[in-house]
Amino acid sequence: MTRVKPGKVTQLLDFFFDEVHSLFVHLGLRKHGGTNSASDFYVLFLTLTALLSVVPLVCFYTLSQDPHVVHWLGTEPQYVNLAVPVLLGSLAASMPFLKHLHPSRETVRVAVLILFLGASAAMIVSAVHLLHSSRAVSNQLVFHCGQGGSMSALLESEWRVLDQFHRTCVESVGNQSLHVQNCPGFVGLLTVPGRAETVAYLQSAEESLRCAGFCHFWASPLFTSGQALAGKRCASELGAEVGHAGALAALPTAFSGLVLLVVGAGLAGYENL
Repeated sequence: MTRVKPGKVTQLLDFFFDEVHSLFVHLGLRKHGGTNSASDFYVLFLTLTALLSVVPLVCFYTLSQDPHVVHWLGTEPQYVNLAVPVLLGSLAASMPFLKHLHPSRETVRVAVLILFLGASAAMIVSAVHLLHSSRAVSNQLVFHCGQGGSMSALLESEWRVLDQFHRTCVESVGNQSLHVQNCPGFVGLLTVPGRAETVAYLQSAEESLRCAGFCHFWASPLFTSGQALAGKRCASELGAEVGHAGALAALPTAFSGLVLLVVGAGLAGYENL
């Protein structure tokens, strides 16, 4: 019987796996003269999993935990970051289990294609959704601040109340450098339901982003000192931070999804799987 010549994908992957096996032999991880095995592939895939998971995990523990990012985007960036290690880890665990069932090669190839494409689609879709959400929030803060009953409208409304209170306080006390939180009656102003949380966030934004006002440009700082702050509107600073955070959280996940798509397509066409 004439032996069917393997396809180009199989030839390419066979060559790649042989070279990897030779590298493992050189490093002392495999015995000389042995043949490449499934464990070589698992080591490669676990290495790929670790490499692709580094940036999302760093973002998860830093950027996605930022109070301003959580305030405007919720926990979505955290879930998008975790999608990479969780889905890749699930794939790594499913493949030995799949081989343990002793299915036919064709069944294995179809199952691998479905698993890899499913995980890839989940990463890419979640990343695109986060990019869209973060861009929408960023544009709303930068270009449409205070409009349409949005969260920025609530913050701008509360900032106006504070600003008017601060102006009255400064005039009555006669101290232009007095911060709003040090004004007489400030605690009583916070008794309105929900205002304490909103004021606390406005103070956090002004202090951490070194900005002043919310929707208005060239407003005077309320909680901090320094004329340099007056030129930085808090809504613009928040919009830029949210936009950058969304991109930095989403793009590595989208890239991992594309890599997984290529790997899955290649393995589905591999005749020796």
